[in-house]
Amino acid sequence: MIPVHSLSTDAIAQRDRFAYWGEAVSRQFTGMTVEATPEQRQVFSARLSIVRHAGVTSMTFERSAALVHRGAADIARFPSDNLLVYSAASSPSWFRAHDGDEFVAPPGSLVVGFADVPFSHACAGGPHLACALASLPATLIGAFRRGRRHALPRVVHTHSGLGALLGAYFAAWRRNLATLEGEAFDIAAHSLAQLAALAQGSADTAAEPNREAVAAARRAAAERFIVRNLHRPHLSPAHVAAAVGVSVRRLHGLFEPTGVSIGRRIVALRLAKARDLLAGEADLSVTEVAYRCGFDNLATFYRLFKAAFQMTATELRAAARDARR
Repeated sequence: MIPVHSLSTDAIAQRDRFAYWGEAVSRQFTGMTVEATPEQRQVFSARLSIVRHAGVTSMTFERSAALVHRGAADIARFPSDNLLVYSAASSPSWFRAHDGDEFVAPPGSLVVGFADVPFSHACAGGPHLACALASLPATLIGAFRRGRRHALPRVVHTHSGLGALLGAYFAAWRRNLATLEGEAFDIAAHSLAQLAALAQGSADTAAEPNREAVAAARRAAAERFIVRNLHRPHLSPAHVAAAVGVSVRRLHGLFEPTGVSIGRRIVALRLAKARDLLAGEADLSVTEVAYRCGFDNLATFYRLFKAAFQMTATELRAAARDARR
């Protein structure tokens, strides 16, 4: 398990919060400079969760209004050519590139760029910003770059195409990052970097590692669709393939390297959700749990559940209840 470190201004006196965050946190952990008006400093607050491993960094921010720069001085002081993937979940974000070009990234979109290219950003839609940032070693894509090392940050919309694949994979990567170890961690980071470079325009779509990264992202998109639709008893590979935009045959091919077929994966995700509901939702009956997870035959649910977890649904619920006492 990779440790998650958290930092916050909550325990800092209000008058000292901005200075603490700017000097002790922002520059040291992100290599960026924070600026704020006197009014913004009076109400400033921020939180940061950070995971670092093998040169890869994942950060989640919550911050009140401020302007953040990564300028030439920051780059000189904290040199890095890492690939950056930025996501603003709740509000639009304003960006300005070093050539003066400005753009607004809408909620749900991603911004991809490099840490050795100056930029500024701020919240464009309100007094607070919630965002996530991944910093990935450029060596993960170095052999496949097109020489566009100083390409400007680019907005990647996540509603279709390669952007949708990157969005799905980025969300899955962040959700599972702390539990990844060894080769699994390396493969996940490499796939994310390849996808981000493709979306930003700094990698060759014909390169074999990039095709593998796209396949991994399509699997992540397929799993996200499955998880969102587990309540549907007739959810099938055909439904998943249509949602991801591939043929059913191609969908089966995407899951073949995992050793688990798409049909078995749907069942496994149904059972995992049922296990979580049984352990955490005491007000739901076993029957209600089964139906919420897409099982329309209770006998099938009982049989599959016991085979997967070596205990009945009732026994698991009792064990979870005893553990809480």
